[in-house]
Amino acid sequence: MEKDGMKHTEFRRPEAQGATQVVRSQQEELLSTRELIRQLLNAVPMPILVINRSWQVVYANIAVIDMLATSGTTAISGLREGEEFHCIHGRDDAGEDAAPSCRICGVARAVAVALKGEGTIRDCRLTCDLAGEAHSLDLRAWATPLAIGEETLSVLVLTDISHEKRRVLLENVYFHDLLNTLTGIRGLLDVLSHSDVTERPKICGSLDRMTLRSIEEIDALRLLTQAEDCTLQVVWADLSTGSLLEEIVATLCCHPSARGKRVILDPEMIDVTFRSDRRLLRRVVENMLLNALEATDSGGIVSLGCWQISGHVNFWVHNDTWMPDEIQLQVFQRSFSTKGRQRGIGTYSIKLLSSHILGSVNFTSSPERGTVFQASFPLKPQL
Repeated sequence: MEKDGMKHTEFRRPEAQGATQVVRSQQEELLSTRELIRQLLNAVPMPILVINRSWQVVYANIAVIDMLATSGTTAISGLREGEEFHCIHGRDDAGEDAAPSCRICGVARAVAVALKGEGTIRDCRLTCDLAGEAHSLDLRAWATPLAIGEETLSVLVLTDISHEKRRVLLENVYFHDLLNTLTGIRGLLDVLSHSDVTERPKICGSLDRMTLRSIEEIDALRLLTQAEDCTLQVVWADLSTGSLLEEIVATLCCHPSARGKRVILDPEMIDVTFRSDRRLLRRVVENMLLNALEATDSGGIVSLGCWQISGHVNFWVHNDTWMPDEIQLQVFQRSFSTKGRQRGIGTYSIKLLSSHILGSVNFTSSPERGTVFQASFPLKPQL
């Protein structure tokens, strides 16, 4: 009997006891060879690493090399955990005296748990320097202990979950906010249909602002998607720093995050004309201001302005709240947020969009001075 081109006898189990013993001994002999283990691990499409108690890589399959192909890496045996992915914190020693960046890393935590003899699963975001450019890797790490004699190793299996993280972000940030705005518009339309003539101008004004906000949310999503896909086209134009900041303040003063708070535009700020992309620059400064407003308690003050330093325009936003070290280490990572899970795209987009208009972003935060975000752009960019 044949089915799908295969004989039924091909699936028949050996009946003789002697044949079974021969097959078993052949399998044991094969599994005892290192070359077969390498071939099996290399056949797995997911990156697999074996790490010892000194946090050194003693084995990595071909999928790891393929993942790091852009960095020119060909051999990583002996490197410390983190260094193999060119993590920007890879120079930090791991273990009990690890730097703060390693102590909050999901991969490092997973390895540490496995080295203690327990299995675990952790999500992690690594910021890596690949071919001279910073890249964020969203990974899920499975760490399993492997006992060889008296030595315990960690078998680390990684998978890319960036698409999963991206989808969750879009659904829980942009779609959620857009749905709330559209629900508000529908409610105002219902009120408008039952209102008298004197109330209608005010209601129409609210409808106009809410519709504009919906358009801006859609445009923000489009810009971020294009920036991540490297298809964003920068539109250079001459801009005035003063008018831009005044426009942003006037717009966001009516934002829900600004309720019960004061936004102050620095009276000593410079007003200078320079070349940039109006859409991207406005989105960067707006996100800095929104993040400051969300971090400020009711009755608090957020200030902003701009300086000119060494041929650059520096836009800054200040609020009195400070961030602990653990939060500061993750500020610009996608999906990270102090506002809870399924949030966290504002500071990530600030850095991403700034890079497209030749800018840089940094911040300082301390209990004494609060938090200041700065975005710096050249007065005369080299296009």
